[in-house]
Amino acid sequence: MTAAPLDTTSFPAFVKSLGLAGPVTTRGGAMLSGPPVQLAEFGLRLGLGNIFLNTPQARAILANLGLDPALMAVVARRLRSFRLWRPVWEDLAAPALKAAAAAQARQDQAAAAEALTAALTMLGLAYGGDGYYVSTVMPDRQPIQPVLARL
Repeated sequence: MTAAPLDTTSFPAFVKSLGLAGPVTTRGGAMLSGPPVQLAEFGLRLGLGNIFLNTPQARAILANLGLDPALMAVVARRLRSFRLWRPVWEDLAAPALKAAAAAQARQDQAAAAEALTAALTMLGLAYGGDGYYVSTVMPDRQPIQPVLARL
């Protein structure tokens, strides 16, 4: 028995061709193995983020994104509440943005592109979150859109 081909003429047609009768999920799953959200928040307040955030799995995710895995130790140390997720990642992106501007000023396009890629990835983490511990609703993403478009 062969399955019907997927319709890729448009996104709505593709979704319809999947034959889904309703939502596939109502809540995103965790990307990392860690404690429940409330316990994790309490752990962050106690300075224990390094235990459940700076894990081999978390470092592998950063490496897969093209970022230095050592950044996870910095995030885990600075994060004292999940409400600080965005400012922590924005702070980490700032040196990459400065490096990109400096590289562009000296017309080193390769270095500028590398720094911009790192900065955009970190800003994506800042405003995207992980969907479990940290979620950013669309209206909260609006302030960064002009910056991302300019970059």
